[in-house]
Amino acid sequence: MRNLFFCISIYFMLILFSCNNGAEKPNNDTVIKNETNVTNGDKYNFDFLAKFVSENQEARGIEVFYVQKDTALAMVDTFKTNYVKQGGRYIKAFDTTYWLSACTINALSDYFKANTKYDGMRIYFASDISDDASLPGEEFKRNTKVKIFATTKREPVPSDKVSTHKDDDLGIKLPITCTETHFFKAKKDVLSEVNSFNTYYHQSPKMGDGRKRALSKSIWIDTTVVKFLSMIVSSNDTIVDGVTIITAAYRDKPWEKRPIHTLPKQGTVLIVPSIKGNAEHTPDWNILTAFFKYVDDKSKLKGVPFWGGFNKGELCPQVCN
Repeated sequence: MRNLFFCISIYFMLILFSCNNGAEKPNNDTVIKNETNVTNGDKYNFDFLAKFVSENQEARGIEVFYVQKDTALAMVDTFKTNYVKQGGRYIKAFDTTYWLSACTINALSDYFKANTKYDGMRIYFASDISDDASLPGEEFKRNTKVKIFATTKREPVPSDKVSTHKDDDLGIKLPITCTETHFFKAKKDVLSEVNSFNTYYHQSPKMGDGRKRALSKSIWIDTTVVKFLSMIVSSNDTIVDGVTIITAAYRDKPWEKRPIHTLPKQGTVLIVPSIKGNAEHTPDWNILTAFFKYVDDKSKLKGVPFWGGFNKGELCPQVCN
């Protein structure tokens, strides 16, 4: 999963928002809605792309691995089947989508532009540290969530099992006007929840050894991906209202396997813009189809190595912080 989070991560891993605030959890099937074909692809604005590439030199010469819609949906289903489905039914406590508003994704982009020491951000899976009493009869009763930290480049790197990206434990500072600040608290304030997921889900004997090892504890994402997503959202603010982070898993197809991911069914995430005015924050798959048609139609962009979706990142395991 290295290569511009365009592949899975950035280029839109659409996912529904689930903030674990006690509200009714969204139907996980929402992620596969929005099946209509692109009938008005020119309604989207991608004119920022040439300027974006020229201003972000790190976007040049980097392979961008794009996940086609059908493949992405299959990856979402693979994750649900292998990790969210236990004993023939889905774990109600295991959320599979998390939403970031336009305010938050734009603020993140501004934060990384203003703090150039950061090279990306790491998304950790986390969970409540105690059982949800409203889930009687369930094997797993700790509601999941995600926590996000900025990272700096680590030098030197002690081994190939340690990430080159080191967490900034202080937490990302976003405007209080952005409602998803709970994702970005200092690590000391959420470490118990990160550790809870590790012990309760990642190391659970209820998942066979192969599965629990392949259930990634975290995913690292390049700042370029965040900046790109911000441009997509801000340039299409009448159509999309943010992005959704969706849990997914690589399959065994050779074109999906990346050097950094060696375990079968390795967990990852997909990030996709969400449709404005939709309470479920449904992923807008059409914007991806329209984007790549736009790139294909613009001969001036032929030299830009956009192959499809977006995904530049690193999985833990195998490379952990």
